[in-house]
Amino acid sequence: SGTDAGVSRIVSAARRYARCAYGLDPLRSSRDANDSSRSAISAFVSATRHSFPVPLRFDDEFEHGLGWSVEGERLARTSHAIRTQDRVWLTDAVDGEGLDGRIAALGAPAGVVQLLDRHKRDCAAVADRLGVPLHVTPFTDVEGAPFVAFPIVRRRLWREVALWFAEQRILVCGDALGSLGYFRAPGEPFGVHPALRLFPPREALAALEPGHILFGHGTGFHGPEAPGALHTALATARRRAPSALLATVRSMVRR
Repeated sequence: SGTDAGVSRIVSAARRYARCAYGLDPLRSSRDANDSSRSAISAFVSATRHSFPVPLRFDDEFEHGLGWSVEGERLARTSHAIRTQDRVWLTDAVDGEGLDGRIAALGAPAGVVQLLDRHKRDCAAVADRLGVPLHVTPFTDVEGAPFVAFPIVRRRLWREVALWFAEQRILVCGDALGSLGYFRAPGEPFGVHPALRLFPPREALAALEPGHILFGHGTGFHGPEAPGALHTALATARRRAPSALLATVRSMVRR
């Protein structure tokens, strides 16, 4: 029918845009996304209350939740769902196929938290569809929330918080820490963001003893070694900055 054909065109346009804008097509760049594709995506979001219909890869599962990212992204944007007392909190959410079902299996959604001002991702769309509040870089405590928000950066062009779930010993970071290659110096399981290495967020994070460290980019770090790894990453961030920069340049050249 005409309706089915229209929906099909919208979905195709959305997939094209996702491939271009988020690196799913290695031969093209975000500049290739044209105005008609953007308009089609806007129509899709308005009609379905879903964001880009892209496949998700669910991983980083642990006893208190899970993480996911878009299949095939060159720069993985990682999101998380954390369960506390049958309520689920989402961080820096990207939307896609199968997300609602995985969240429902964990528990009732309680809220979506955007940890970093530039990590808008699909937070607003997901919060709206789930019928829960969206908390954007909350520098003050969220009423009734099972976490504390620690300020990481509070500048005009960079506003970021990290969440600490004390009962579960979960630390959730946006960009302050990450496990993708460009965050890490050789030998590091994860590292401080390159732009923060000279002034790492020790004041905010050094006193924590997490059992789980979750990142906005890359797979989390779990287990009894997590506290030591966190303290080492913060303590050596400045000293390891040159080797981390060299590793980043090498990884970019290999691409």
